[in-house]
Amino acid sequence: MKEKIKEAIDQMVTMLEIVSGADKFQLRTAGYYAATTWHLGEFDRFPYLVFYGGSGVGKSELMKATSYFCYSPVLINASTETAKVIREKFDQAKDGTAVMEEFGDSTLGEDIYNYLNGRYARATGTASKMSPTGYGGWLPKQYITFGATLIHRLEHFKQPTLQNRSIWLYILYNPGSYAKATDIEGLTGDIVNVLEETRWVTLPANYKTPKLAPRVVDTYDPILRLANYIGDKEYLEEVNKHMQLADAAFKDGQTYQPKSLVLRGLIASLTVGDPAGGEMLDITKSVKVSDITETIRRNYQQGLTTRQANQYLDEMKFTVRPSGGYPKVMAITIPQLTKACMEQGIRDDLVVKLAGNP
Repeated sequence: MKEKIKEAIDQMVTMLEIVSGADKFQLRTAGYYAATTWHLGEFDRFPYLVFYGGSGVGKSELMKATSYFCYSPVLINASTETAKVIREKFDQAKDGTAVMEEFGDSTLGEDIYNYLNGRYARATGTASKMSPTGYGGWLPKQYITFGATLIHRLEHFKQPTLQNRSIWLYILYNPGSYAKATDIEGLTGDIVNVLEETRWVTLPANYKTPKLAPRVVDTYDPILRLANYIGDKEYLEEVNKHMQLADAAFKDGQTYQPKSLVLRGLIASLTVGDPAGGEMLDITKSVKVSDITETIRRNYQQGLTTRQANQYLDEMKFTVRPSGGYPKVMAITIPQLTKACMEQGIRDDLVVKLAGNP
């Protein structure tokens, strides 16, 4: 059984590569997540899998392709369907997979937020609504919402509970010729048959992780169990790195939100060696916005487009202008840096030193 599941995941990754330019780890994570949706009965909590990145990077196609391998997928379009339809669809997706299309903060009404927030845990994955009996009366009807969830997003969640319950796949633009998800839909049957055949395998919870916040371990628990069961040590090592980043983000709160990461990337780009052999900030430099996004990708394994970074820099009152064919941060001042750090909850020793504060 272990070999069958491992082979099915390998085949999934090969098919997802046809659709997306995401990296191998992201594609493998999508494959593991899809495979674990066939074991929902073993879990009391189940994370959201979020495909995140700028416009045109292929988030929606990869999400759709991943959904073909998930257990009982139900497509929910948050921008065109009414709250009543969405409620019914969450009920259809109980102990299955909700596939959330066009899901942005503008479409995150109170009802949808409550359904999605409760969906993470079996104990809270219910909702009630008064429904007509057909005889002139009304009775409460309970909707079950617990299950797996695929979502694609342009931005991070503003709600910390959704943010911290998500496994994030940060998709960057990767030029190439990729197929549509529908092009592989008819080729997924053999893999799905294997996943269904192995659905009753128990995934033991005997894996080991570094010392991390319980919330982080809960979020990654399903894929950890499956990777451990089939003995994928290389993937487990990579997952542990991502969990440590998620742990730091959870403990630091807003300091790992996208805007804060842009500020961290800017500070890193301004950091130079000082004559004494230490480090200092050189605010006379102009910094390419693309260098900031590359720093975020390298240090925090998160993808932001230059457009998104420009937006956050503007909100923090930094000046971005085109120079030499690239958008650059220019005319940086000490008050700008210190104010931005205070607003984002970041204490950086080099900024403190530059400002002359203790």
